[in-house]
Amino acid sequence: MTDAPTTPPPSSDTSFRILALLGYGLFVLACTNGFTGIVGVVIAYIKRGEARGTIWESHFANMILVFWSAVAAMVAFFAAVAWGAVTIFATDPPRTPLNLIGFGAAIYIAMIAFAVWYLYRTIRGFIRALDGKAY
Repeated sequence: MTDAPTTPPPSSDTSFRILALLGYGLFVLACTNGFTGIVGVVIAYIKRGEARGTIWESHFANMILVFWSAVAAMVAFFAAVAWGAVTIFATDPPRTPLNLIGFGAAIYIAMIAFAVWYLYRTIRGFIRALDGKAY
């Protein structure tokens, strides 16, 4: 009698669903602390391969897209603020208060627009995962 090699059973749709919901929850929580999104994207990267061909693959791909978009947006925002600080304080003559207000307002509007996009993608994914639908 030979023992056949056992392979681990494939993850069920229920476990993918729970992990997708957990990932989206971590992404929403990342709005307050900034770090739980890293845990969410690690889960998405680990489970994306196992979820190939299922509806959950689109959820994990969405989480990866949202995470890296958030990283790019934060780098761009910090670069814009740094560039603005240098140009405002290093010019001769110094910038007027109107320039300061306009620059600050533009960054603020861009940050709000990104936050709306981020929350839309995250909450929509959470709702679709609850319903058992692909992103």
